[in-house]
Amino acid sequence: MVRLDALARQIGEGRVWTRYALAGGLGAVAALGQAPWGLWPLTIMALALVYGLWRETRGWLSATILGLVAGTGHFVVALSWIFEPFLVDAARHGWMAPFAVLGLSVFMASYWAVAFGAARALAPRSGVALVGAFVIGEALRGWLFTGFAWAQVGHVLIDTPLLHWASIGGGLGLCALIMGAAVALWHLGAGRRMAGATGLAGLALLYGVGLALTPTEAAAPGPEAQTVRLVQPNAAQRAKWLPENLQMFYDRQRQFTAAPGETGRPDLVVWPETAIPTFLHQSGDLLGGIAASAQGAPVVLGLRRLDGQRFYNSLLYMDGDGTVAQVYDKHHLVPFGEFMPLGDLMARFGIHGLAAEEGGGIPPGRGPRSWTWALLARRFR
Repeated sequence: MVRLDALARQIGEGRVWTRYALAGGLGAVAALGQAPWGLWPLTIMALALVYGLWRETRGWLSATILGLVAGTGHFVVALSWIFEPFLVDAARHGWMAPFAVLGLSVFMASYWAVAFGAARALAPRSGVALVGAFVIGEALRGWLFTGFAWAQVGHVLIDTPLLHWASIGGGLGLCALIMGAAVALWHLGAGRRMAGATGLAGLALLYGVGLALTPTEAAAPGPEAQTVRLVQPNAAQRAKWLPENLQMFYDRQRQFTAAPGETGRPDLVVWPETAIPTFLHQSGDLLGGIAASAQGAPVVLGLRRLDGQRFYNSLLYMDGDGTVAQVYDKHHLVPFGEFMPLGDLMARFGIHGLAAEEGGGIPPGRGPRSWTWALLARRFR
């Protein structure tokens, strides 16, 4: 039986392209723990082998390249859904899909690269150092350049009892669990049974506690329970913005809003992002119709807001009487969708974000805001 450390050493001593090709493949396998596949044990096993390859790298530069390649393989699979929006108007945007997915994947993988290189430079062959650097890198990925924290390795635990521990450590805590389990598995396979078994036993304990905390059935609502009605028109992306369909989807959402419920009128109605096809300053009659359908319940919905020559992707809160009380402009934007990196330069070549009207795309709002919902607060006391 070949030990994992010996196998990693043989690979590390082999051809450099073989090592990096394997790293890319292992990164892709690690992504199979994400939705919709949900094969999260494969994520741990694949990352364990990536960790073994990292231990055999010869310096920080080699480790950096390893992280970049493994991360690119991971994100190409985990973010493959990004192809879909480009196919809504395939004649116009379809050719961009491979470049967008690969470009975004490489950019996301650069955080892995920095983490792998930094850990190798500061503490060679230390699993603790790699786990720490990796978690810091994932934290930065969710913050820098508006942030894009999708497809963190910890997200593979969302459909498992280990999700309970996110209430303590958040998504980054789940990342640490996955990477820590990968390191422990490698040490177990490399013959370091005490270290490996201890780490995996800790994961098993956390899993067991999470399983015990998982309710077997949903709790029945109490007499003071509040009702939130979520409304969406089941509009295919291709059909959403066709002029002949706009009234139909608007009427459908109003019908769902006004429908009688088991508990009577809801306490809050929530419509989706860009729920109506006009700008805020043009939407008076449409908002009035929504308020009438809500029958006095407050409504939260998304739409676009024009400010000078710029438009924002906004969220508004409307009181029960139809008054717009609060407005928030989205600040955490989606690259390639709501804005295009290097947008002004790319616009010279006719390349825009899918939801963008000009090179830079939708501008970010001013940042997070606290809303004061007086009517809602009274209802939820």
